[in-house]
Amino acid sequence: MGNLFSTIIFYLQLDLKSAKNGYPTMISIHLQYLLHLLKMGKIVYRLFVFFKVRLYPLNHEYIIESGLIGFGLILAGIIVVKQGNTFWKGAEGEDMVTNLLEKLPDNWYVLNDMVVGSSQIDHVVVCPKGVYTIETKNYRGTIYGNAEKKNWMQVFPNGSKYDFYNPVKQGNKHSLELSRYLESNGIKTWINTVVVFPSEEVELKVYSPKTQVLYLTELAAYFMNKTDSINQNTCDEIVNCIQNLNPTNYENMDHNN
Repeated sequence: MGNLFSTIIFYLQLDLKSAKNGYPTMISIHLQYLLHLLKMGKIVYRLFVFFKVRLYPLNHEYIIESGLIGFGLILAGIIVVKQGNTFWKGAEGEDMVTNLLEKLPDNWYVLNDMVVGSSQIDHVVVCPKGVYTIETKNYRGTIYGNAEKKNWMQVFPNGSKYDFYNPVKQGNKHSLELSRYLESNGIKTWINTVVVFPSEEVELKVYSPKTQVLYLTELAAYFMNKTDSINQNTCDEIVNCIQNLNPTNYENMDHNN
């Protein structure tokens, strides 16, 4: 059951990315398929109940078993809704960052939703000021964190608290994988990591002296205050190498011109 719902969420994510880039979406087809699966499951369950009642007397064990099945279906539905809500919030945050990055200088490259090894990188910026991976977290509330700790904490005004994996460690892993990939193709360059919280309803109380953790309003100034470190030819070479990961993903690249 867990694999089924993971697969459904995965394909919905792919469809959303296609729609965002102006490509035809298959969401309606997937939803129709899911609807057919649910109908089939309902029929199978009714057949199960039909033969169960007739083959065995209605007893305490049967009531418990039926109740557990119903509870499981409800729980699965809650999980799907929660995962979907989390995904949509994340996609909205990535769009906010993308819109800002598109306003950067004309000779800068912005690559979105890139997969390198086991890492899915929200954004890669390649420009004369260096190469950057950006990890986007569209969270609200107050964020408490230390770059060295495994987990950070999200605290809402009502006092609710939630732990989540340290995005600095997550982003640094993405940068390391991208660096190793480029080096394996003869390109040695430093990859900088940036973590961005785009929501207007977030307050950051974070200690991260080496990796920048920024509000969205700080991102453009952060880039512009950097000094040039690589030439334009090197930028072009790096981008061409990254695109070789998946040549069909050219729609994910914006060359700001």
